[in-house]
Amino acid sequence: MDGLPGGILDELARLAGEFEIALGEEESVLRARDAGAIDAVVATKTALLGRLEAATGLLAGELRSRGASADRAGLASALTTPAARQAWRRVQRSAVACVRQNQTNGAIVQVSQAFNAALLGILRGDSGAGTYDRDGRLASRAGARAIASA
Repeated sequence: MDGLPGGILDELARLAGEFEIALGEEESVLRARDAGAIDAVVATKTALLGRLEAATGLLAGELRSRGASADRAGLASALTTPAARQAWRRVQRSAVACVRQNQTNGAIVQVSQAFNAALLGILRGDSGAGTYDRDGRLASRAGARAIASA
């Protein structure tokens, strides 16, 4: 128990850990390009974010009810037990891991979008979506125009 009513910090640590896991699952789904599973992961993430926001609101309210500010200084004043400090460290570790995982997932999405845009360009016959022959020269786009006009 963290010394705050209902173990608010413990709950935040648990939820942050669950969110970290959900982001890892999202990476797997994105890498597999599993469109059906993406909806489920997004729903899980959305639900967890709502629960994290609620727990954060409870923590802020509890800090204010103790006469502390709902900020870093107020939280520091509430971290009076080893259990509370340990729970807060777990929250912080998960938060750092979530930021990194979210950046990875964002990069995967960007690469996929660029790849899809290039494929669409090829199908449309856009001049910017060139291909090269075996000698490294820009290949003729005549065939692409036929696909684009089909």
